[in-house]
Amino acid sequence: MALFADSPKLVVLLAAEPSADALGASIAQAWQMHDPSVRLVGMAGPLMRALGVEDWWQMEQVSVMGLWEVLKQYPRLKRLQTEVMNRLLSEKPDCVLGIDGPDFNLAIESVLRQAAIPSYHLVAPTVWAWRPGRAARMAEKTDGLLCLFPFEPPYFLVHDLPAVAIGHPLADQLPLIPDKLSARQALGIEADAKVLAVLPGSRRSEWQYNAPLFWQTIGQLQQQDAELVVLVPCLHERMQQTLVASAKGLSVRFVIVQQGARQVLTAADVALVASGTATLETALCHTPMVVAYRMHWLSHGIIRRLLRTRWIALPNIIANRGVVPELLQSDATPEALVAALSSLFNDALARQAQLSWFEQMHQQLKRNAAQTAVAQLIQWWQVRRA
Repeated sequence: MALFADSPKLVVLLAAEPSADALGASIAQAWQMHDPSVRLVGMAGPLMRALGVEDWWQMEQVSVMGLWEVLKQYPRLKRLQTEVMNRLLSEKPDCVLGIDGPDFNLAIESVLRQAAIPSYHLVAPTVWAWRPGRAARMAEKTDGLLCLFPFEPPYFLVHDLPAVAIGHPLADQLPLIPDKLSARQALGIEADAKVLAVLPGSRRSEWQYNAPLFWQTIGQLQQQDAELVVLVPCLHERMQQTLVASAKGLSVRFVIVQQGARQVLTAADVALVASGTATLETALCHTPMVVAYRMHWLSHGIIRRLLRTRWIALPNIIANRGVVPELLQSDATPEALVAALSSLFNDALARQAQLSWFEQMHQQLKRNAAQTAVAQLIQWWQVRRA
């Protein structure tokens, strides 16, 4: 018997990129547990399809990376967006959830909302970082917003947009007590080794600016400890080839890992991380870190003028204080990074200051995000019907 007897029976999930496919899969699984009779359809990737979500459209039709690539594909993407709108207007589903992908999903949600079809959005735009005017526009486009972080709802509630923090799926997936020994054994790393995880970013432009800085830093760290082990997660062969070539000349023991960052971060004592969502994953793996980032001077100048937050690392933004060292642009020198990393390797108090907050943050974000999201969507749907 379904947990919610009065609940949507035709639910549309729209995922336009791989990260949204993962979120959509977790939502689909949770909804099926609440109500096995629910029919889940929409724009699905491989993870959603594996759970039985009917792919009226496939995520791969929309998942395009890069500004030029998007511009080239714009006419096709616009036709697809219109096709999605028209079919949903015809089918009149009980509930539509756009998962991230605001450029594609919000226009659809807006049209459906005007047609009185309940439409909601998962993953808030980063109005706390830049372009705060988007918060008011969100209130015109969607019926409700599911946020990943607890500090986000107030930005939208002031515009009368129902917004609820559901927690972050990563916090649900990662254990509160990481098994460092098992992670090291899986990677063939000695239990007593001194291990540094290095995450120079996932984009080629990030490798260009950050990798040389990170390798110089490692070279200096190695002078302090010749037995240093460096773990580098590589998502694909091109990244591995580029990073290995740029590290040529370093005699440090490198371990390239292709399974992703989670195991690397769990196994490490300390991490050197380029800014981005990797800072959140590092914190949820309970690994002390130093955040460093370089970019083209023009890009930095533009972003610095747009940025509305004092910090760039998510653990600092969530804490609203500088828990994690951030060394950016000209401040990001090998000497400064070596000093910050050495402190985390050697100073128990410095390590514990970060670890204490990571544990608190993990508890804050661990809210059974998928189940919480489904329960909230059903509640909103029921209120509309009352």
